[in-house]
Amino acid sequence: VFSGEQSLDLFDPKGTDAFLGSVTVPAGKVTQVRLVLDGEPTLSTPLGSTSVLCPSCTTSGLKVLIPGGIDVAAGDLLHLTLVFDLRHSLGVEGDRFVLSPVVKVEGWTNN
Repeated sequence: VFSGEQSLDLFDPKGTDAFLGSVTVPAGKVTQVRLVLDGEPTLSTPLGSTSVLCPSCTTSGLKVLIPGGIDVAAGDLLHLTLVFDLRHSLGVEGDRFVLSPVVKVEGWTNN
């Protein structure tokens, strides 16, 4: 759906409103979305940058469940608003930061 590179500052709620991509899907019920990262995420601070371990980010991706699903008719456009919960997603394991992303669907529109 998306190719290229895009940086998101997850500490800046206004700066994370970004279009990530689009894809044509068959009509039906959308129950989940997967986000797959291309490479390890990086944590940048005023002291420097370090890579963050995220075991599933580049393989199976981050599964975002849509409670109850969303019915999409043929030709509909579906716009999802995803919220990344940084407080519950970033931890420390040994001497390394670990990302276990908590991403939720906050809202959607389809027409």
